[in-house]
Amino acid sequence: MEVLKLTKTQVEMLKNEANRTRPLNELGDRGFTRYEVIAAHIWRCACRARGHLYEQRTGLVVCLDICNRVQPPLPEKYFGNAIMDVVATGLQDIHAMKTNGGRLFYWNPNLGVVSWMALPLYGTDFGWGKEIFMGPGSYDCDGDSLILPGRDGDNGSIVVGLCFQAACMEDFQKFFYQDFGN
Repeated sequence: MEVLKLTKTQVEMLKNEANRTRPLNELGDRGFTRYEVIAAHIWRCACRARGHLYEQRTGLVVCLDICNRVQPPLPEKYFGNAIMDVVATGLQDIHAMKTNGGRLFYWNPNLGVVSWMALPLYGTDFGWGKEIFMGPGSYDCDGDSLILPGRDGDNGSIVVGLCFQAACMEDFQKFFYQDFGN
């Protein structure tokens, strides 16, 4: 697993470019979100690093929070997850993708991008002081990734935890940072 960082400025560069080049009225008055542009950036870099042909079918699995969308509504004091995996594919053919019990494999050529950006991850003190590191314990599934907020005092930056094939990781990192001049 690799941990990659994007500064607030880099995230804004991605958002600005995505919103500048999107077709008019595609999203109404709403521009792309940080999550949408970062997930798209990860997907594009993964496809390039893996050497996919332009015609290669790939899937991007995203996890949607449906707590406020289910009918009937969840109880007011509900504590827990209410999530749904959604798959976006390059060829609009979800049924042709490999599944296991209805669950999409993340393995090449597919990818999963989950966001923890809205979770209060930093500042928890269990009695021995502020945390030194906060992140996923381990990821062992090629193509599984997680977007986290940057550390306290680094407002607006994000961290991407990514499990990726070792043979492709160097290329992924190159593509991930090349548009920023890093």
